[in-house]
Amino acid sequence: MNFRIKILIAYLALVVLLVRLCWCRFIRVTSDQALEHIIPERLALVRNRAYPEGSIAEGYIAEECLTYCSRFLEGSTRFTRAPRNPEPSDNIKDIYMFETASEPIGKAITIGRFDNQLLVQAHRYVLRHCDELEDFRKEFLDEEKRKLPHTTNLTQSDVDRLINRSFADWLEQKVLQNGGVDIDEKTRALAAKPNKTVVCYSGYIMNGFRFHTMMREAGRSTQNSGVVNIADDGVNYYGRLSDIVELSYRKYKVVLFRCDWYDVHHKAGIKKDEFDFTLVNFSRKIHSGDKLDHDPFVFSSQVEQVFYAEDAKAKGWHVVTRFKPRDIFDMGVEQQSNETE
Repeated sequence: MNFRIKILIAYLALVVLLVRLCWCRFIRVTSDQALEHIIPERLALVRNRAYPEGSIAEGYIAEECLTYCSRFLEGSTRFTRAPRNPEPSDNIKDIYMFETASEPIGKAITIGRFDNQLLVQAHRYVLRHCDELEDFRKEFLDEEKRKLPHTTNLTQSDVDRLINRSFADWLEQKVLQNGGVDIDEKTRALAAKPNKTVVCYSGYIMNGFRFHTMMREAGRSTQNSGVVNIADDGVNYYGRLSDIVELSYRKYKVVLFRCDWYDVHHKAGIKKDEFDFTLVNFSRKIHSGDKLDHDPFVFSSQVEQVFYAEDAKAKGWHVVTRFKPRDIFDMGVEQQSNETE
């Protein structure tokens, strides 16, 4: 092969590689990660060790041509195959409340009589976070305030305590026993309390993430149990998935994640290192579920997935790593043009 042609092919291969690196940078992938993935792919295209530049260039061109042509082929290709984390059908979404419908992983395990305290905690969480019950919660608090002396001022802790301890029974009596008028079917189902027979899973696909319980991932090299729940006040609550529970309210269902949550309100439980990474202390647990007032549950739709890497310097501390699910890219913020058409 002519020396000039070899130089040209090597130059083209370098240009192609740089274009791929720039594209990876554009979609928020660091250059180190791009090099780590792209260079081995290009080296695998070498068929003639005497002319590696030509092999890389020809192999890359062939790969891009086949990729382009596969867009117009019938059958299963990388562009037409079903996604790895599929979305549930509309019929299933109508049954599940709070947008918790998705695809379970593993065998469903039916528990005839679920732990009574955990069932109370799960049901209480559902009632407290249901927007349709806001008027009922206000009515309940008004009745409770009338029972107290006029000089008594309820704090937010007092309100939470009243709702946690008495609202479920009050709602059941209000809606079911008194035969409330103009109450929708969903509210009646929630007031009737959940069935004591629950279904548990060891894995669940939600929001593009594949979640595994800690028991399922035990002994595996992969990690899928890390979760983060962003509260209304902006606080990130970090934890690990312990159980996946499906409650039944007559014909309706709701999926909740029971998690081991870690203290994010004190320096002994969370901190930032010199590189601005977040670290959590696994020994500082909160809301474990041992006490009735604990809140170990969240809706499956309320969490995102995180990874924990053990800090080699500080025992018990783990670095939090957040990421985007597959097939979702951060393309940045589109700038609005001031020009008028």
